[in-house]
Amino acid sequence: MLRRLSQGQAALADAIVARVFEEVAEYRALAASEAREQARATVRETMATIIGLLAEDRALEQADRARLREAGAARADQGLLLESLHAAIRVATEAAWEAVLADAAQLPVSGASQMALGHLALDVFQVVGDITVALDAGYLERRSLRLHRRERAQAEVIDEVLRGDFTDEADVVARAAELGLDLDGPVGLLLVAAPGPANEDLVPRSAAAAIARRLPGAIDGGAQSAPAHVRLLLPGVDDSDWPGVIETVERIAAEERVLVLAQAPVDGPLQINQAYQRAEQRLPLARRVFLRRLVVPVSDLDVYSLLQAAPAAERRAFMRDVLGAVLDLPTAQAITLLDTLVAIHEAGGRLAAAAVRLNLHVNTIKQRVRRLETLTGHHLDVASERLRLEVALHLTRMFR
Repeated sequence: MLRRLSQGQAALADAIVARVFEEVAEYRALAASEAREQARATVRETMATIIGLLAEDRALEQADRARLREAGAARADQGLLLESLHAAIRVATEAAWEAVLADAAQLPVSGASQMALGHLALDVFQVVGDITVALDAGYLERRSLRLHRRERAQAEVIDEVLRGDFTDEADVVARAAELGLDLDGPVGLLLVAAPGPANEDLVPRSAAAAIARRLPGAIDGGAQSAPAHVRLLLPGVDDSDWPGVIETVERIAAEERVLVLAQAPVDGPLQINQAYQRAEQRLPLARRVFLRRLVVPVSDLDVYSLLQAAPAAERRAFMRDVLGAVLDLPTAQAITLLDTLVAIHEAGGRLAAAAVRLNLHVNTIKQRVRRLETLTGHHLDVASERLRLEVALHLTRMFR
């Protein structure tokens, strides 16, 4: 039976290739004649290996595995899915076994022939299993290598954009597109860092990886050490997607206990670079100012950045002039009044909304407001005085 199979293996290989290219969708898409010739050569070589193994009653040897791994690597180079490779093996096995059964039908029916056919079936499927493992190994090795190369190339382009080390935006966009990156459309940016100035040297790589896993299409832009953070790019995320991104990031930041500085989507390498430079510069400020918030939009640091430009002595003098009487209270009382002022500020001046934020009755908020106004001499219903109170409140965050 093996002799008959060996004699007809060329014709059988052609029949197998025809069936694979007909029944497996991804192979059907490979219209080029060289792809069919490569497949025919692989099938013929694999069939010769199988027949040799069965005839000699031996297992795959190192040389056999090396050839099969190379064949699997070639399928990876073609860009085929591993599932398509497995489907092709299944179709080939079915076609070959049908040929064996057709030959067996021409032999005299006896117990010995049926037993021989059964043993052959077991041997064939064992060999096919071993061959599949070898093909898989070559495929996965090559795909892993290609992915590592692609990731390294992507990282180089991203680093170039974030450093601003380019002169031609169109060139950067084109090179990124070749690597599967769209830097011409909207791109969001996240800086993942350890919260609080006491942890400013820590680089939260695992937390950044957790965020990247939960955000489809997120790309790790590498870590930086001064200030310490991990950069994540979100290509293809536009303004309508951004609230959902922030909601997801807030959940993960709370789980991982990290600070995330979030830059809303911008378009093009130049704007990406400018947005990143601005965020990187403000990260130390975010660590000092936002001790309770874990996700901070870069735009929320605009006021603090402007205030930071003034000499420290002037900032401290202004803060003391406006809020000195509050800051001199016992710590618990001072925190109560400052938290109330924060809630009113975040509620847009609406006392009822501030009460909801603090889970208090609105009358309690009114009582605290009266005490604040008495201590500071400033009134929240006077726009200029409320502005001074809020600026002084921002400064307390910068000096704590």
